[in-house]
Amino acid sequence: MRQKQANSGLIVLLWLSVTLPISAQACDLADQDQSETCQVDSQAAIAVIESLLKQQRYIEATDQLEKLLMLDPQNQTLEQAYRQLVTHQQISIAPIAAPANTHSTDSDQWQVSGDLQIRGGYSNNFNRAPLQSEFTLTIPNNPIRVQLSPEFRPKAGLGNDIQLNAKAYKNYSEQLDWQLAGAFQSRQTGQDGYSDYQSGAIASAWYHKLQQGGGYAFTLAGNTQHYANDINIYLIQTQLKRIWKTSNACHIAAGIESYWQHQGNTNNLDGNYAGGIASISCDIKQINYQALIGSGIDWATNQRLGGDQWRSRIALQTQLPINFIKDHALLKISGAYQANQDQQSYSLLINNGQTRQYMRYELGLDIELPIPELLKNLKAVSAINWQKQDSSIDIFKINILEAWLGVKISL
Repeated sequence: MRQKQANSGLIVLLWLSVTLPISAQACDLADQDQSETCQVDSQAAIAVIESLLKQQRYIEATDQLEKLLMLDPQNQTLEQAYRQLVTHQQISIAPIAAPANTHSTDSDQWQVSGDLQIRGGYSNNFNRAPLQSEFTLTIPNNPIRVQLSPEFRPKAGLGNDIQLNAKAYKNYSEQLDWQLAGAFQSRQTGQDGYSDYQSGAIASAWYHKLQQGGGYAFTLAGNTQHYANDINIYLIQTQLKRIWKTSNACHIAAGIESYWQHQGNTNNLDGNYAGGIASISCDIKQINYQALIGSGIDWATNQRLGGDQWRSRIALQTQLPINFIKDHALLKISGAYQANQDQQSYSLLINNGQTRQYMRYELGLDIELPIPELLKNLKAVSAINWQKQDSSIDIFKINILEAWLGVKISL
């Protein structure tokens, strides 16, 4: 009951905040028409925050409110709502009319959230095998046609997928935030080999805010993946970004990233990557838009086939409410393109030593539908994912289509 009262009080504060005039200087707008747009966007953003609060999705609500605060940094009512949300709703309805020193402002409380997702689905290529079932060994004057073994051919069928995610957020001061995240995934298809796997990931991110807006973000993450054929992949990643927040509900970021990769039982695929990234994220009338570009080089640390590799990628994503289907339902559409170019011949026995180049295309469609009629915080989830990889060497051409249906519950 106390949590519901806290949410109601915070929602009142938010709606009170947009009754105050939005500063043209804060919005960096030049005319009255644009100023009216700023006001409308603020109201739409608060509607999104209200929806997130009702679903107890506090970390996401905090992110949305922080973007809204950039529209009017002098709005004290909005700032008060932000402080209360950061402390994970440690208030009741009474402090709204009471002096400021009567309610909690503890900032050392961890905000913890998580979810469990269970899905079943179909894939035409669980093990990400090449389209070609045979290839030619280009032995001088005596080429030989070779059949791929069954374990390296596409495995189609049904499978199940379980994902567990957890996040913890802490506001150390007005300038420093810290977030921890962990994830576990298990996929079972009965196909063994590269079709079945378990993976785990942990990440720690620090965000240092600057007085003029924006800040610096540093992330350290680790990932491991174990396949049913006893192949293990290990990855350690770092990322450092400078973030600038604009006055129209967008923020941009640029920085550097690196990772170290190792495959257990062998070092033939080991590498160290370093490159640059840039991104933009905007929230406009309840719709989130994101775009990212990155490029760098993956240095082979051993005698890896193909040697060093140049990599570039582009990713696009949008997330929007689909309330015409069901209240608080969400649709996410994503797309990505990646180009990789080896710097050395892959093998003299394949395409007469041709240098490998491959391009990967990805499309995704995800839908979340709340179903509180069955259980609080329960959602029905569905996803369709398509991936295609073209290559200058036929054996690296891949095509994957998957469809999933299941449930997700917030913990």
